Amino acid sequence: MPRLFPPRVFIVTTAALAAVAGLTPATVLAEPCTPISLVPGGSASVVEGVAPATGTACYTLSVQAGQTASLAVEGPNGMAFSVWGEADNRTVLSFTTRAGSYRIDVFQTFRAALAASFRLDVSVGTGAAAGIGASGTAPRWSLRDGALGATGMLTTADGTEVMISCDAGNRTREMAITAPALPGLPVADGAETRAAFAISRAGGEMRFPVLLRRYGDGWWRVEAGLTTGFLDAFAAGARMRLEAAGQTALEVGLGGTSAVRVSFRRHCGM
Repeated sequence: MPRLFPPRVFIVTTAALAAVAGLTPATVLAEPCTPISLVPGGSASVVEGVAPATGTACYTLSVQAGQTASLAVEGPNGMAFSVWGEADNRTVLSFTTRAGSYRIDVFQTFRAALAASFRLDVSVGTGAAAGIGASGTAPRWSLRDGALGATGMLTTADGTEVMISCDAGNRTREMAITAPALPGLPVADGAETRAAFAISRAGGEMRFPVLLRRYGDGWWRVEAGLTTGFLDAFAAGARMRLEAAGQTALEVGLGGTSAVRVSFRRHCGM
């Protein structure tokens, strides 16, 4: 008696076929796609779209050589994306760019009867200085996540560490900044100060008032102000500046923060 195996469904994207055949994307399919607009000179965008039941939602991303592009998608039904010439069927991806325009296809991995909405976070590192006194290539935010929560971390060229994290169990979020001293911020143990984060993004600058508290072992904690609006701007912005007592205490790039934001939603529901 012959053995019976359950049917299996494979979805192979055009990008994957192009890679196997050694063809450029334009050789396989030259259809118009929606351009992704970034902050002028930098760095980020949030794309909200609809993936059809079959086929893909198509976008293009224009970049310079040597930049670092980061993409992260979230949506139902195994939502994923492919970047032509780089990778196929991903939910998160970072890569070093070549000069030109990349095609990005967003699609539902599993067979679907209906179209589905998605959110695609895109950021491109500009190579500009990212910390007070920093020079050369901008440091990018790294991500550590898992069942207990998610943490995004960045270390500037002068050694200042910035960390933002969420706890999956109690649905809390926090940000900490570690440095011996920063302009405008008190250094006495327990001292509190009102400050503001200014985030530059498409459409201008957004400001978020926060309360910071100094701890004796050399770090500040953001005690209040990490709203959902702040997290969204943090993910889509190009740069973030911390202002206190009329001074710029810290300025960092936001390359890689889109993946941090997606992980906050996925693991902590925020």
